[in-house]
Amino acid sequence: MSSSSKLETIIRRILENEFEKVKIQNIDLIEDVDADGDDILRVMIAFDADRKPLDSKKSVGVVRKLLPELEKIGEKAFPILSFIAAQELGASKTATS
Repeated sequence: MSSSSKLETIIRRILENEFEKVKIQNIDLIEDVDADGDDILRVMIAFDADRKPLDSKKSVGVVRKLLPELEKIGEKAFPILSFIAAQELGASKTATS
């Protein structure tokens, strides 16, 4: 996997370009392998839902914009994106504590 900070920078830039009115709170990256043995990169994105909800039409196309940028830095793992409102993430952490 490419350096986490480089990956996060690329992912954040693309997300901020796609979702101009949405504030990204956090990005977590986890290397994994899918059922076929292919490398995947789980990308968990926490965003500020107080501003504006994500446009689902845009969110499905983010991977298409992300792949060429990841390829430029030699990242071969396929990104699997998950979006969660930061407020929900905080609520789930307190519920499990």
